[in-house]
Amino acid sequence: MSDKNVPTISPRKRRGWLRALAWGSAILLVLLLVVYFVGTSSAFFKGVILPKVSTALNATVTVSKQGSGSQQLTTKPFLARAAAISFPD
Repeated sequence: MSDKNVPTISPRKRRGWLRALAWGSAILLVLLLVVYFVGTSSAFFKGVILPKVSTALNATVTVSKQGSGSQQLTTKPFLARAAAISFPD
């Protein structure tokens, strides 16, 4: 018998675009989680958000107690309690 008539099975090609889509989605999900937890942290709120609010209002804004939505995983991103706004004379 001749080997010329025997069909050969070629190996399947990998789906490169599907793998890239899966990796891209996973990386995007991780980045979104990092941004959520950093954006709702107390240090970010007091170090970035409050100074911008203070300059926009031309006043001093202080928060003595601030809860974070990332600690409770609720729909409220942050909750500021005991906030005080003092305007310059």
